[in-house]
Amino acid sequence: EFTPLLMLKAKRFVKTDVVAYFYRQHANTITTSREKEHMTKRLNDHLLVILNLQGKYNELSDILSKTALIRRINQLCMDYLYNIMRFSKSELKARVLDLKENGLFPLPLKHYTLKYYMFAVITKFI
Repeated sequence: EFTPLLMLKAKRFVKTDVVAYFYRQHANTITTSREKEHMTKRLNDHLLVILNLQGKYNELSDILSKTALIRRINQLCMDYLYNIMRFSKSELKARVLDLKENGLFPLPLKHYTLKYYMFAVITKFI
């Protein structure tokens, strides 16, 4: 949630090859655990981020900022649906309904990336 909002505030960007972030994976963390409790928390947190960004989107007036943020929201919805399909197929219908009620499903057929577009097409059949 932080990064898209930070990018909306930036006055300029600089591309660099400097490595500034290292990711370590540890066993039995919430991001690697397959326990139902952890998976449910991850999905709930993911949805909360999407809804918070949607709230920020509704507050924006600048068209470029809105365009950039809705793209990120749509991509996060794709990731959210993908994770539901991977971790909790039994919750798919209920979670898709949550997205629908918030105007986030079906995914818009945008050509952000080929992966996004194909996923949007496929999920129309849910």
